[in-house]
Amino acid sequence: MKASVEDKSMVKAGPAPKGFFYVDQANYAVINPAKEPEKTYLYSDSATSCIIVIVCGQNAAGDKLVSLSHVDSPDCITSYFTDVLDKNFTGSVSFYAQGANPPGNESAVENAAALKTNLGVKRNWWADDPQLYLLQGDPREANRGDFGINLSDPQKYVVSNQPFDIELLDRDPTGGTQVVFCIMRRKMVPPIQLWDARTPFPKDLVDKMVKMAAVYRKDPNDPKTAYTYIINLQDEEVRDTWSSTPDYEAPWFSDELKQ
Repeated sequence: MKASVEDKSMVKAGPAPKGFFYVDQANYAVINPAKEPEKTYLYSDSATSCIIVIVCGQNAAGDKLVSLSHVDSPDCITSYFTDVLDKNFTGSVSFYAQGANPPGNESAVENAAALKTNLGVKRNWWADDPQLYLLQGDPREANRGDFGINLSDPQKYVVSNQPFDIELLDRDPTGGTQVVFCIMRRKMVPPIQLWDARTPFPKDLVDKMVKMAAVYRKDPNDPKTAYTYIINLQDEEVRDTWSSTPDYEAPWFSDELKQ
């Protein structure tokens, strides 16, 4: 199942379409379009050193599947391949990825390498001609931080970097739990690399993450790096302390952490 690719580099953000489904950082979704026709557009944004991956193919039963994930580290990327794609797809797939920017950033380079390494591993599915848009420049330009797939026409799926003008609650309808998850998930034992965007966070996990966040410091010796101290920081300070690409973050990055 192959999708066409449209370059929307010069397109400005507009309202999200009907059937829009957002996938945040460290999340993924695998949908069967025939069984979930209400989801007509899968999308993610704000990717800097992260990579947004879209896969179209089928499962062992022959059902058509589409997946979108926003992966943010080599371990997260490997988890997406082994724990999500390997368990859902079989045979030839169409594979698209955008992100890992700017090209001189260490995290971006590591993520791009991890993606390519995992693509080179022999699996029960394969991508004959992966379309990779990685390490291409400033993520704030040419819509390099946006990626999605339009499923509204079952006969013609379209992948593009079309941006959408959405609010914080569209990105995180939990009102902040998603952000806590992004930061705390790797501090857990065992660490959590990815979350199914269609599954609500269970209360016991939320309680555990909140308790961890209440005492967490990025630098144990610096109280200003405490997670709870974010609310006291200026936007630039939030980016400098909490982002791997502070000079390239989306304008809502600080507000998303503060909420």
